[in-house]
Amino acid sequence: LSDTGFTTVDAFSAVTRTVHWSCGPGNLTTLATGSSNSVSGSSVKLTIDSANATGYIIPNAFTDGQTWSEDLTVNGTLDDGNKTKGTMVSESTTDCTTVGAESVKVPAGTFDTVKITCHGNQVATVTINGTSGGPITTIQDSTQWYAKGVGLVQTMNSGDAGNETIQLIQYSIP
Repeated sequence: LSDTGFTTVDAFSAVTRTVHWSCGPGNLTTLATGSSNSVSGSSVKLTIDSANATGYIIPNAFTDGQTWSEDLTVNGTLDDGNKTKGTMVSESTTDCTTVGAESVKVPAGTFDTVKITCHGNQVATVTINGTSGGPITTIQDSTQWYAKGVGLVQTMNSGDAGNETIQLIQYSIP
C-alpha cells in the first residue's frame, strides 16, 4: 500500500503477475502513465511500461448502466535470460458497463458482487530477436465480478486470444 495506490501479486500455475494500481480521482488504473507491471514465468520475464494512459479501468463506485473507458499505450520488453529478446508496442481501448448485482460462487467462497462487461480492442507490434510480426489486432470481451471489500472474484474472457475463466481461490487483505 502507498499514498497513491497499491500492488497486487497474482499467481497462475507457473506464471506470476505483479500489478501496480494507481488511485486517481477515486478511480483505479493499472498502468498510469510512467508506471510498469511485470509477468514472469520459470524462465521468461515480460516488463510492460506505460507510455500514455487516459481514463480508468475500475470506477470508485458502480451504478447500474454506468459506462467508462480506458485508452492505453504501452511498451514491453521480453527476456528469457538466454537468447530470446523481444519488444512490444501496444495501443488498446477498453469500454466497460455496469450490468447489475449478482451472487457468484468461486473456490474462495460465495460473494455478492457487481457484474461488469467490457469490450477491448488492442493493436500490437511485436519484435522477437529482430523479426517483427505485426501489427496484430486482438478483440476481447470480458465479464467481471467485483465484491465490495475484496475486489475481483471472477472474470471470464473470450475473444481472438481464446477463452479463459479466472476465479479467486484465496485472498488476504492486510
